[in-house]
Amino acid sequence: LTAAANLADAVVDRRIGQAVRELVRLQRLGADNAELAAQLLRIDARHGRYGTTHGSAVVLEGLQRAAGQSGKPAILCLIPGLVMVSESVARLPSRERAEPIAINDRNDWRSDFAAAVESEDLARAEGLLRGALAARQYDAALAVLATAVADHFLSFGHPLIYHLKLRAFLFENGFADADALLGAHLAGIVYGTRHDTLPPWKSWRRRVAGRAAPAPSAARSTKGMDGVAEAVVHGDEKTFFASLAEAVDRDVVAAASGLLLGACTLMRRFNTDLDDDPNCQDDWLNITHGLTSAVAVCQFIEASYPPEACRKLLFHLGRFLHGMQPLLSPIAAPPPSAAWAERAEALRAASFDDPSGRPIVTAHLIKTTSAALWAAEHLQGEAAMAARAAIEHLHAHPPRPFHAARLLEDAWVNIIDGSVPTSLMR
Repeated sequence: LTAAANLADAVVDRRIGQAVRELVRLQRLGADNAELAAQLLRIDARHGRYGTTHGSAVVLEGLQRAAGQSGKPAILCLIPGLVMVSESVARLPSRERAEPIAINDRNDWRSDFAAAVESEDLARAEGLLRGALAARQYDAALAVLATAVADHFLSFGHPLIYHLKLRAFLFENGFADADALLGAHLAGIVYGTRHDTLPPWKSWRRRVAGRAAPAPSAARSTKGMDGVAEAVVHGDEKTFFASLAEAVDRDVVAAASGLLLGACTLMRRFNTDLDDDPNCQDDWLNITHGLTSAVAVCQFIEASYPPEACRKLLFHLGRFLHGMQPLLSPIAAPPPSAAWAERAEALRAASFDDPSGRPIVTAHLIKTTSAALWAAEHLQGEAAMAARAAIEHLHAHPPRPFHAARLLEDAWVNIIDGSVPTSLMR
């Protein structure tokens, strides 16, 4: 208990050396990898001002990488997540939480919950969620959170990614931490930016709203996957929407694969010169969100969530990816190396080596590498090659660890010129 409390104090106070010592101490006291990860997840959930942070995602990536390992190698996998949690919650107090609202068979808490989330009433939504979890309605709680994640495109796709990672952790390790972890996840959903409600998405919203309801179909095929990917990269909005809508109506799995291929192609074509341009906010981190979100949508569909939620996510993801067209170079990155199995493991290891020295960049290297390797395994033929080439491109031209000129330019434009920094993304 003392080691756990000391770990929390050290993480929140940014004393990384002590925090690592406390992880070692907890391991020596008998904590396995899952419990060490859970300690870090609890800290992130307790102190994250706006809910779950990148830190939890990186901790869970580390836990996956630590599978089958113990001692120093296991803890080494968790350190990037520890550092990211510490940076995210540094010196923040515990987040205030709503008291549980009792749930019974007579009140339709799920519709009440959905209304509270939509109106951004976190206190009401969290009270209902905590009441459901206290009643051990775990499946229902995950279901309403999944619906909330799908209703809007939130914060570059992060809440969707966190949902799937936390869901897998809770199923594998029991729901003892569900109240803390899902409460923080809910806060992230409520506080998240709803990109689909912003002005640049106005014409896309009209297209989705005016779309005819799809006919039910159980058919599955890969027909049209390449067409969707091609339209993501080269089509105008009208052409792309028509291609995506047709694919979604025919087969959501194939449509998701098409968007995943499109995301890989976007990464492979990313104009790395933008990373050096202090006058433009768009950099590697922007484009990586397309791939990580696309993988998350594929995994969401694999989890057998309701078809309507899956279709909503596909249209959200499609617009998000299509808006990245201005970030592309006319020349794609070269094909990947031949000895892929060895290269894949080397890339995964490199992402955990913290080459940037900046936790948020390391977090994205880890998450994107993992997502690209997942895509390479789940896509076939040329599509798998595109996923491999995408991650090779990222590691060949890694994100800048720090960009003082861009930070100054952003501040100057905002304060002196009274405008917002330039972004090419639509």
